[in-house]
Amino acid sequence: MGILLAFVGYSWTRSFTTPETYLIPSGYRGRVLVIFNQLDGQKPELERGRRIYHIPSSGVLFTQFADEQGFIDQQYYYRTPTGQRQRLGVLNTRSFNEEWTTVKNANEPPRDSLAVFNPGTMGTFGDAQDSRRRVFLELSVGTYNELEHFKEVSTDRLDSLQQAFRKSRR
Repeated sequence: MGILLAFVGYSWTRSFTTPETYLIPSGYRGRVLVIFNQLDGQKPELERGRRIYHIPSSGVLFTQFADEQGFIDQQYYYRTPTGQRQRLGVLNTRSFNEEWTTVKNANEPPRDSLAVFNPGTMGTFGDAQDSRRRVFLELSVGTYNELEHFKEVSTDRLDSLQQAFRKSRR
């Protein structure tokens, strides 16, 4: 019984990811992508046990941090050029009523509330055999009304941004 409890306890603690803080340029609106496992990406930075992600104005960050799966503890901030932080709230797109919504939310948030939407969405560009395979995390910053206008980031754009990032580091 003791071994079983130890295994369950170990499995439970392993299901949590390292806490994360996202620092987004003040006023940024759009999709944010964090591309993990990039040897030449932003060096890992920790602040009080939290991973720090400095999102550039492009909205795409290449990081040396490895991707993690599990329960998340994420905080999001607008960061001013002087380094001040303004906390951003999180909203779920399922909280909003649409014509197809079967169970209406009586407490629907205002559609013009600035927030982070769909945090923790993980994905992959490429398949397991692709040498340029990229694991990413995606979220959006804006209002519910703006979400449909945010453009997806193509692999061509990622390649272009990564080349520019590499040149800037030389």
